[in-house]
Amino acid sequence: MYFFSPFTKYKVVNNNYANDVLRQFLAQLNIEPITIHGLRHTHASILLYEGVNVSYVSSRL
Repeated sequence: MYFFSPFTKYKVVNNNYANDVLRQFLAQLNIEPITIHGLRHTHASILLYEGVNVSYVSSRL
């Protein structure tokens, strides 16, 4: 579920909604489920494994 923030004109998506949408896409593609938070960690791990500068990875996250 999302809601409009009282402080901005943008929709705000909560974590559960984002995970549900991601889970549906992954199921359609027959990919093992992962949460948004897990995807974030996986992304950081891959960048670090590839030798990307730690400060760049930190700013990207």
